[in-house]
Amino acid sequence: MKPIETTSEKVLLIDASNAGGGACVLLSYLTDRLREGGKRHFVLASSRCDVSLSQRKVVTGASPFSLRRRYYLRKYIRELQPDCILCFGNIPPSFHSQQLRVVTYFHNALLVPSLQTDGFGLKARLTFFALRQAIRQFSKNTSEWIFQSKYIEKKFMDELAKVDLPSHVFPFFPPTKNDNMLSAVDTDFVFVSNYSVH
Repeated sequence: MKPIETTSEKVLLIDASNAGGGACVLLSYLTDRLREGGKRHFVLASSRCDVSLSQRKVVTGASPFSLRRRYYLRKYIRELQPDCILCFGNIPPSFHSQQLRVVTYFHNALLVPSLQTDGFGLKARLTFFALRQAIRQFSKNTSEWIFQSKYIEKKFMDELAKVDLPSHVFPFFPPTKNDNMLSAVDTDFVFVSNYSVH
């Protein structure tokens, strides 16, 4: 882990301790853009994110409810003195910070009750339920929300938001590797799905 350079510019602290899967792809893209733009940032990264991030601390076992997540967030708030925290894993921090702008990026549509599909086992359903409760309980600890689409924003605000806070639709995603049009072949088959057992 490289040390953060000391300049007068404040740092953006990105809490990705709860990120995994597709969120890691977006996180990598986001940090590339921040680096290109010269914005200082530091990432608390989940061990599930196998991406190369220069300014990061890999955190294991930091669920949204864990004392470990709380400990690392407070530790790096003290050390880095950021002007903003970006929570990149759907869940705001478990504590309120009056001095900081806290922005929570919500991207997991399965956490919206009406969008959860059937086919998930008991453990997954209980996990979704617990995460929804965390969102409801901790929503007072964020300053604003960011969503990928107007549809998810509306569903979230109708079903999960406990506090009326500013929200923004800010879709971002990495460009595809091949700019050519994809063509279908008679033998191609695509099955769009989620991770539930079929």
